[in-house]
Amino acid sequence: MCGLDVRRRRQREEERAPGGVPRGADLAPPDANSTIPERMRYLTARLPDQIAVIDDEQSLTYVELDAAADRLANVLIARLGVAPEPVALLLPNQVAIAIGILGVLKAGKFYAPLDPTIEPAVRQTILAECGARILLTVKQLLPGALAHAAPGLEVIEIDALAAATSMGEQAPHLHPRSYALLTFTSGTTGVAKGVLADHSNLLFRARQAYWYDQITPADRVGQLVTPTFALFASVFFTTLLNGATLIFYDRSAAGMSGLLTWVADAKLSVFYAPVSLLRDLLTAPGPLPCIPSVRTVLLGGQSFVLRDLLGLRSVVEPGCTVVNRLSMSEVLLVAP
Repeated sequence: MCGLDVRRRRQREEERAPGGVPRGADLAPPDANSTIPERMRYLTARLPDQIAVIDDEQSLTYVELDAAADRLANVLIARLGVAPEPVALLLPNQVAIAIGILGVLKAGKFYAPLDPTIEPAVRQTILAECGARILLTVKQLLPGALAHAAPGLEVIEIDALAAATSMGEQAPHLHPRSYALLTFTSGTTGVAKGVLADHSNLLFRARQAYWYDQITPADRVGQLVTPTFALFASVFFTTLLNGATLIFYDRSAAGMSGLLTWVADAKLSVFYAPVSLLRDLLTAPGPLPCIPSVRTVLLGGQSFVLRDLLGLRSVVEPGCTVVNRLSMSEVLLVAP
């Protein structure tokens, strides 16, 4: 069984104060009667030099992420004004999507993610359904984004925005019930339907993570799934709204065969995954690498059964917490 030596385990325990809050952080829990930009301003003031997001090419602190989101928000307000409306995202599972999401929310808009890996025709249908006037992308996905550029749709390459762009006109005061996210169901029972989540929905989910999962700035959390998957928003907001570090795994480039090795190398402390993905990892041929840094495994999508637990025991350390939650796109979380 995978395990940590006593000295390392004691060091990890000492990094956390009683209740799971890291020593010196003393953060208030997310407030569902607030908004996401307000929470991010609070975290930026308290944790300016904390690493917020990491991918294979770059990392940003909370203050750097906030500044990049401000620049994007300024561009969106200049193009669209201050009224709420959807902004579509065709972005990879990298730091760029964090800038895109937070920039859209700071501009008083709500984001509609598109999956870069699905058929262009499906993306086109969703894009037309959501009615976005702007599609945000990056250089590597620009050809695909331009293919969707119908009349009335502007494509903005966010990694080409001038670094000197500053935040100008501020977005209007947001309400907790202002829309934040528009996603679409899988459509397996018919036509895919749009589902809206507001700021209070996402802040409440982050608050649950603060109390039940004890997500704190001491944590390193992996983002494994595409932005259109319901789990993405849960991982994204529960991590960043609690001051933790979000580390992106690019499945399109790295594949899934080396995922557990990546989890160990990235020193993740919280591992979010669909049950189906975990089963694939645990039943892959060859020896399984240990992931000793992981203190909590959070699973969803399907029910977790005994054989899954027995397989998981071989890669995590004794005392690792395993949580299985069921949810649906329409309500985010049904039951733990």
